[in-house]
Amino acid sequence: MNKIATKYGVFTGFGVILYMLTFYFYDKTIMRSPEVIWSTMFLYLVGMFWAALKVHRLEGSSNNSIGSVLENVKNEEKESSLRSLVATPFIVFLITNAYYALFFYWVMNVFDAELLQVHQELTHQEMLDYYKGTDKISEVRKNVSTDYTPTLGASFTKYILGAIGGFILSFLMALIVRRT
Repeated sequence: MNKIATKYGVFTGFGVILYMLTFYFYDKTIMRSPEVIWSTMFLYLVGMFWAALKVHRLEGSSNNSIGSVLENVKNEEKESSLRSLVATPFIVFLITNAYYALFFYWVMNVFDAELLQVHQELTHQEMLDYYKGTDKISEVRKNVSTDYTPTLGASFTKYILGAIGGFILSFLMALIVRRT
């Protein structure tokens, strides 16, 4: 089952990178927009779902051919373990998210300095808008553009925090797939 998760994770990771590159070549500022960044989650969910569904079917719980229906009358249908149905999409999520985090770090810090500058300006403006009217706005105004440069440490921290959300998504997806 880990082979399935790894395969789907790699394919989904490449899909996310291609998706981001499409926007990058169209317009760099659009690639960095929150709408595009959050829309990658759709690709994550598709890869996670198909991997979980494949594992579920391989474990025999979705085989509804006439022969298997007659066989299931004699034997109880084998139920996919919840553990494997959670682990598979979670591994897909972790691999895909690693591709995304490394790509985002690489494109900002190595590949395109102009995109990094755009990212810094947009992030600073987003922070000003977010903290407008609070006590923290004076601290945000003191920030310089280099404060918004993606680092490996920050990328790793976001990856770990994303893993928590990925686990919750994987658990919910496992419950849905198990019912199919």
